[in-house]
Amino acid sequence: MKHRNALTMAFERMEEQMTDAGKVNNLIDESRMYKYMEDEIIDEVMSYINSTYGQHYVGNGEIQTVDFWESLGSLETTARDTAIKYLARFGKKGGNNRKDLLKAIHYIILMMYATREENNETHSGF
Repeated sequence: MKHRNALTMAFERMEEQMTDAGKVNNLIDESRMYKYMEDEIIDEVMSYINSTYGQHYVGNGEIQTVDFWESLGSLETTARDTAIKYLARFGKKGGNNRKDLLKAIHYIILMMYATREENNETHSGF
């Protein structure tokens, strides 16, 4: 019985330490200030990407055009070329059209997805 209590106490201490460490990490994340508003821009990019789902489906609505590019083995190059198109178009169609930048970022993310497996990356790839 003593052994069980000691073990239980050890686990409780570990849990407290992990909780305290989590609180510190949360404080660090919450207090981080981005000089160039990267966090807000990433939120804007995510909102844009979320809005695109449902817009690019073909056939009976189950397959995205990107799926075709991937099946043809051309997702990397098509995403790259399309990102370049939107970057080159920025400032020419509708002034400094922020949506062109959002589209370019989205295609860069798709390119990162396409090159992930060939680089044996699973998460951040850093």
